[in-house]
Amino acid sequence: MDVPLSVLRISWELYARDFAELVMLDCSVATCDNNRIDWNTSASDIISGLRCENDSELEDDDEEEVTVTIETPCLFDEAQESLDKLRTFALSRGQCSMLDSVMSLQEMSESCKSNVQCKQLTSAAVRQHSSY
Repeated sequence: MDVPLSVLRISWELYARDFAELVMLDCSVATCDNNRIDWNTSASDIISGLRCENDSELEDDDEEEVTVTIETPCLFDEAQESLDKLRTFALSRGQCSMLDSVMSLQEMSESCKSNVQCKQLTSAAVRQHSSY
């Protein structure tokens, strides 16, 4: 491992450990994991848990669909790109069930995008009409 001398010195001064030990520690312990989502639970449990957190933060009695806010949101284009990669992966591996699932996800995401665009257009029309 080619590490600058200053890094080796700092690892001893701050932690009284060899730099290689610190690297092993970082790999073995989730030191940087600040993700509060437990991905081993069911999707409905994850979403309901996040909705409960949002409900406690925002006391709104609106009947509209509740959106869940997360710390590192994914843009729609990034999600689409990932789905495209998964589709290509499933196709290249000959995984029919995976390909069906990915294609279904792509249909759902397109539907979601259409709903968001429709809401944005409706909101813009309402704002424009109220300005008259």
